[in-house]
Amino acid sequence: MKDFSLGEAGLTGYRTLDGEHHVQIDLLSAFSRVASGAQEGGDLDEIFDRLVEYTKVHFASEQMLMRLYQYPRFDEHVVDHERTIERLEDLRQALARADETQARAVAADLKEWIIAHICSADLMLGQYLVRLGVGPG
Repeated sequence: MKDFSLGEAGLTGYRTLDGEHHVQIDLLSAFSRVASGAQEGGDLDEIFDRLVEYTKVHFASEQMLMRLYQYPRFDEHVVDHERTIERLEDLRQALARADETQARAVAADLKEWIIAHICSADLMLGQYLVRLGVGPG
């Protein structure tokens, strides 16, 4: 699996969120390269753990912004974050038992999730923050 980027469609328009998303994508790309065998010497578990931990930090950042600026879809967005963390923990367990083919499937699942989340829930949040004219948008 090759590296990917969100391109213009994946930008929320709010620099803080977009910057954090780029870090997530970089970590996911590193995971994908190792899972596909395109990069030698990487530790899938270590990269995945970094992705999970960074995602938790990113979610905390988003939730702080949502509270601070009274985002009307706060509860819905937080539920999506909670489901995502549960899904990541499930994938972590699957990865522990995975062979190379299954590791590639985990990488594909992660890619699908991140694109869907950023291009829907995070896009709405970014647009809301830009409309308010707050922060480093």
